Amino acid sequence: MDDPITASVVALTSLILVSACSVTDIVDRRIPNLFLAMALSLALISHGLGGGLAGLLDSFIGLAVGLGLLMPFYLLGGTGAGDVKLLGVVGALLGIKGVLVTGAATLICGGVLGIAWLLWRVADAWFAAQFASYTRLKSVGQLPMNAVLPNAKLRGTTIPYAPAIACGTFFAIWYLGLLSPAAG
Repeated sequence: MDDPITASVVALTSLILVSACSVTDIVDRRIPNLFLAMALSLALISHGLGGGLAGLLDSFIGLAVGLGLLMPFYLLGGTGAGDVKLLGVVGALLGIKGVLVTGAATLICGGVLGIAWLLWRVADAWFAAQFASYTRLKSVGQLPMNAVLPNAKLRGTTIPYAPAIACGTFFAIWYLGLLSPAAG
């Protein structure tokens, strides 16, 4: 992005979009299509005005690559359709180079968040088992507690992936220096 105004607009729009979508994904496990449609419109308008046909083409290619990066994970049941659309819109905003950096950083962040989520689920199940064992043994006068981890439901649970996309987007914006024009 050669135009500093376009770079600032798409960077700030990207930051607001992924932040808002992270909140809704964590709270409701949804990514609102209205947010995505508004950001996509702004991306196409900004790139069209700031970069002409070349800017618009970069935005469309970024959209396609962003959608393509998460599509295999969606088809395998690893992410939701909202996550795919979100990365596509981020691609439309940041262009091809930006979405490739975002995609790589997102996969790393998603792996770290996935491991943290799994460890939290195991720890939560272990503490629940310890508490249940303690209260059961205490009621019959037998202490100390000695419980084993029950069959915790760890499969089939989903994690919100928009925060991983947000981390990847923050990294890409920093790495590409897109906020430098906005800072002056």
